Amino acid sequence: MFYLVSISSNTLTISFPTGMGYLARALKIANIDFEVIDLTPIKPTSRKEHFLDIVKNIHNGVFGFGIIMGSSCMETNIEYARKVKEISKNNIVIFGGPLATAISSLLLEKTECDYVVLGEGEERLPQLLNKLSNHDYSTQIDGVVSRNSIQNV
Repeated sequence: MFYLVSISSNTLTISFPTGMGYLARALKIANIDFEVIDLTPIKPTSRKEHFLDIVKNIHNGVFGFGIIMGSSCMETNIEYARKVKEISKNNIVIFGGPLATAISSLLLEKTECDYVVLGEGEERLPQLLNKLSNHDYSTQIDGVVSRNSIQNV
């Protein structure tokens, strides 16, 4: 199962990221089952506990995080991705978004990230998820890089 994670900043302002909305629509069109884990309406001090309650029994999930600039977004998403991997090394972490695109190699080398979808993910993310659902972990998709692809360069 694919989980699209929206953490937001430390505010209670309800604002689902537009980019994630586009991705959700693309996944729906591609007939890919997914769930949105939207932590935006959860009180900032309770988000981590709420997130862990949701994911604590997921051991073969694929989690997508959007990394944008500002509001400690990168640090927060990296922390939640680390929690996903602590629960199970079989969980797969995908980062996307403007900042992830700009520093993809750094994220793959220094974080729990397994794949980075570069640029606009509406076509690339469904392709990647289809490959992963068929246990094809290669990155023969234009605009998708993985930990393995940077190690082979």
